[in-house]
Amino acid sequence: MYKLIFLITCSIFSNTYSQNKQFKVLDKKDKNPLNDVLFYSNDKVIAKSNKYGVIKLDNKNYGNLFIVKEDYYDTIINLELLQSDEIYLKKIDVIELKEVIVRKKNIESILDSVYSNSITLKKINPTKYLHFFNVLTTQSDTLLFANNRVAFIKGRGCFIERENKIISNFTQKNSNPVFSLSNHNIIFNKNFTHSNSPINSFELMIVTKLKDKFLFSIFEEEDFYQIKFEPKVTNNEYPYSGYIIVDKSDFGVYEFKAEVSIKKNKRNLVLENKILNFQILTETSYIKYKKDINGNYELIKYAYDSELKVLNGFFKDRIFINKCRKELTPYFDTSSMVPFDVITYKTNYNHEKKLLKQYHF
Repeated sequence: MYKLIFLITCSIFSNTYSQNKQFKVLDKKDKNPLNDVLFYSNDKVIAKSNKYGVIKLDNKNYGNLFIVKEDYYDTIINLELLQSDEIYLKKIDVIELKEVIVRKKNIESILDSVYSNSITLKKINPTKYLHFFNVLTTQSDTLLFANNRVAFIKGRGCFIERENKIISNFTQKNSNPVFSLSNHNIIFNKNFTHSNSPINSFELMIVTKLKDKFLFSIFEEEDFYQIKFEPKVTNNEYPYSGYIIVDKSDFGVYEFKAEVSIKKNKRNLVLENKILNFQILTETSYIKYKKDINGNYELIKYAYDSELKVLNGFFKDRIFINKCRKELTPYFDTSSMVPFDVITYKTNYNHEKKLLKQYHF
């Protein structure tokens, strides 16, 4: 009798154990665990890693799974073919230039070409499948949140999966989002909806258009120009320092990085007939493209991080934090997705109008 009970207990334990598979998701380079990694089966999230990088999956034959994490290349795996319980993701790293030689070049002419290419979207491939992560918070309040994959269907516009809820506490006024919090409104110099194309992002436009506000130096490799920049002493509003890596043949952008380099900076704008002042605590913008065999550029990653402090008004001393990521993701099933307006963040509306800029979101 005891033997029978023991066998039944073992059988139950064995069946329960076999119903689950456990894996750990790690950074490929430093082997650190990665939290909040999303695992998709077709268009459904079936698991998310915990703070230790661990996920548990039912013992099913899912076929191919999509692994999505901001700042990392999206990956496709098949659990049946895995030979380990560890899954490694590769971070989207910057280009490392090998041999750099200083040259005298017409920097302004190169920057003018970069600016012209950016505003016209010259040789920029439409991004068809994208992982979009964007969050704007202050204290315990969330004004914006999206962590979804989006698809751009030619002639129809943008569509978004319904897996994660979208938070959008703002209305549009004069093409700018006005956020509502505690029955008060607030707006920012930066459009935190990030509805524009990365290649004509605000930071890249500032550096390439307002050249008199920066000091430039240029370096040259076989196929690239690397233009480094830093703010002039008088540039307290947008004191960016960083670099642009540009193709020598067509002036396409491979990489762009800009960050606020001085602490004493202030921006202001007019809200409800009053001047609202901000101090920028941190701000970093990063763009990465790759060039295909046809000579066109495809987005790999757009990353933006910002912390700003309100200096006056109702929200005085409040710190607002924004983090945005746009990253290329492989093809996925879009049959259950819903229309999404990248400007208003609204879904489920008649969205058949063709908007070229949105295809480059």
